[in-house]
Amino acid sequence: MAGPTKARRAIAATHLRVLHALGALVGVGFVAFAVGGDRVGVAPEDAAVWLWLAPLPLFDLPMRALPNLLVIEGRAATGARLAIGKSVVSSAATLVPVALGAPLWGVAACGSLGAAVVWLALPWSMA
Repeated sequence: MAGPTKARRAIAATHLRVLHALGALVGVGFVAFAVGGDRVGVAPEDAAVWLWLAPLPLFDLPMRALPNLLVIEGRAATGARLAIGKSVVSSAATLVPVALGAPLWGVAACGSLGAAVVWLALPWSMA
């Protein structure tokens, strides 16, 4: 199989931009729910969880599709490394705060931070 063509790379880049936009939209929805939550009876500590989760979809949605795009491009090894790294980071970002007795908003914050760390691999994986 030949290397990725410019057209396929452009389609993949467009796909990732759409997923970033969708993630940002979902994040805005999380913030809106947290801010307006007092009107529907959401406790302030629960609203904080939604605020800490707001960045998660922005980082997570594109990274869910990227390993599959890499396999299509004939870069299965890179896709596998990315998927394994994402699994390790997301597991640690969830389990470590729980093991340390962090409150729910702390677990949410670590999940968003972990997704942001994995997202930093995006330029490496697309090179």
